Amino acid sequence: MAKPFSRIRSAAVDGRLHNPYYRKVQLKRLHDKLVDSSAEIRTAISEDTGHQPAEALAEYWLALQCLADCYRSIDPERDLADEYRVARGQSWASAREPVGIVLIEPATHTFLFSLISALAPAIEGGNCVIVRREQTLLKTPQIVLGILEQSLDQDIIEVTSARSVADGDINHRHVRVLQNGSSQPHLANHLVSSPDARVVAVVERDANLRAAAELLVGARFGLRGQSPYAPDLVLVNEWVVADFLAAVAEFSERVVASSSNDPAPVSGSGTTDRFGERMKAQGHARVVFTKSQCLVLEVTDRASVRALPKLRERCLVVHAVTSMEDAIDVSNAQGRLAAAFVFTANPRAAKYMCQFLDAATSFVNQLPTSLLFHPIAPERVVVDVSRPSLYNRSLFTLPKPQYTESSARSQTLHGALTGRSPSQVARLEAEAVARLPDVKRLKDKPDIGFFDQGIITGGVLVLSALVSCGGLLAYYTRTRLQVLY
Repeated sequence: MAKPFSRIRSAAVDGRLHNPYYRKVQLKRLHDKLVDSSAEIRTAISEDTGHQPAEALAEYWLALQCLADCYRSIDPERDLADEYRVARGQSWASAREPVGIVLIEPATHTFLFSLISALAPAIEGGNCVIVRREQTLLKTPQIVLGILEQSLDQDIIEVTSARSVADGDINHRHVRVLQNGSSQPHLANHLVSSPDARVVAVVERDANLRAAAELLVGARFGLRGQSPYAPDLVLVNEWVVADFLAAVAEFSERVVASSSNDPAPVSGSGTTDRFGERMKAQGHARVVFTKSQCLVLEVTDRASVRALPKLRERCLVVHAVTSMEDAIDVSNAQGRLAAAFVFTANPRAAKYMCQFLDAATSFVNQLPTSLLFHPIAPERVVVDVSRPSLYNRSLFTLPKPQYTESSARSQTLHGALTGRSPSQVARLEAEAVARLPDVKRLKDKPDIGFFDQGIITGGVLVLSALVSCGGLLAYYTRTRLQVLY
């Protein structure tokens, strides 16, 4: 009996995908097949998820943009020139080689894009791919995975429905892309998303409330509320919470009106109702808006806010805070955030919150729509929304520098250690005992920090009060003396 993944393993050992022309051909064939199946794929996405046609189109567009970006990034002429650097007597410090095999477990809320966002960079990096799929009756995985197997060479792609794939089954150097999380220890070759990581938005009193409300409502109610990057909690300064909730209710009504022809909701949509009913029954929340399975809650109990679950429904939770420090404390009680969205007109306040919020990434006065389609970025992977994918070629390759030239430092050490150059020995000794320069400030005048500015403002107010009181006292004293004398 053949061992599992023997074809994939053989292709990885042979270096089948090391050829840049071969990689471009594979990506183009997959792109062409997805283009030919556009209507079928988008219809399946809408039927499986209940997403609106525009949302299905956006996911499809993002997936093809990711493929096109990886296709354009492969430059055979450049790769060939780099390959022969050593033959020309040149060092190649930036050389990298494929890991070999990439195992992908795609997220479900945007199956097509989540899969392609990892698969395309993996192939771009020269790797064979194994996709582990869940047993499901949904149409989208069947269609998309069928297209993969039809368009890509059978030796470089394999789909498995096994409950788990052991390292021994792969039996080759590999990377695992686990977009649904993992209960196992995270190893160096694991790119693990944390789908339960919370996302928090902070709305300061000077923020553009209508713009913030529109973005947050769109994110929370879009994609059926399934996006892991949709805000789970919105912390609003208590001075503007009433105005913010009024704007939220207005935009929620617009969203409901525009999605009145939505397909029937997918299974599991009762979670929001139970959460909302529980908060209301306990007297911990006030319903601000509820219509067509969209719910806006103002949670007043701080303990309930701290125990807020990860939301995967059309439910926007708002809580009032007294200050930026209060918002930071409440937010950080949620654990390490996948993302934080900060809304304020004060750049210094934005800097302060981005610095002290415990978040993997922060956005100021914006909520990138493309981010909602992504799985949660793995730890130590930079979120760059200017690129079509959170994954990149370097995640699926290993450094393999090649040097033909000796560095000046190595030459100096060699001369000193062999004793052939007394002058180099003296130079090493002089450099070793040379003292570092004194620390100099970058600015002649110290910058006034956030707290310093508060102290100065308070001091000015107190001094003004004292001066005013002193003036009144002097005037009163002079008036009394004039009366007496």
